[in-house]
Amino acid sequence: MIEDKLEEARLLSARRRMQIVIAVLVTICIVGLVVFGLSVVDFSAGNDPKVIIGKQDDSAIKAQDQVRTQFIENLTQYENELEPRLKAVSLEIWNRDGLFEITELKKEMMLHFSNGEYDKAQGKYELLSGRSSTLLVEAERIFKENIEKAASFFKEDLYDEAKLHIDKALMIVPQSSEALVLKGEIEKLPAI
Repeated sequence: MIEDKLEEARLLSARRRMQIVIAVLVTICIVGLVVFGLSVVDFSAGNDPKVIIGKQDDSAIKAQDQVRTQFIENLTQYENELEPRLKAVSLEIWNRDGLFEITELKKEMMLHFSNGEYDKAQGKYELLSGRSSTLLVEAERIFKENIEKAASFFKEDLYDEAKLHIDKALMIVPQSSEALVLKGEIEKLPAI
């Protein structure tokens, strides 16, 4: 009786192993057929949307390159034209706030550019260019105003007032030959 039960259990166990082996073999065959079938099918024929996406990407890349190139040209122009003029008017002496503002704008602009945010960099460039131009116009106005006042006071032989205004003018444009000549003449007033 025990032997019959053991024999029956052994046969049952052998059947189960056989079923598992058959199931695994059938699964391997099905997977093999699927893989072989997929390798034969040409999937590239039906993928026209990829070509369209590629064309859109190309146009977006070209637009980005265009904005980048324009920004580089603008930056070069700024550094060759406006920046030297700003240095010539000695912003650090008479308008530290303006100097700080344009320095910060340039830092932000370059940060956007280095991050590949060319549109934002271009926007900061326009702000920087506009503010720089405003500061240059203001410097020119202050310079002319003080030169005129210094010349007027010089004609009236008012040394202290003339010296005050010529010093203000030279504070704006220290290398101005017109202002330096007038300063020389003003310096002669006390002796006269």
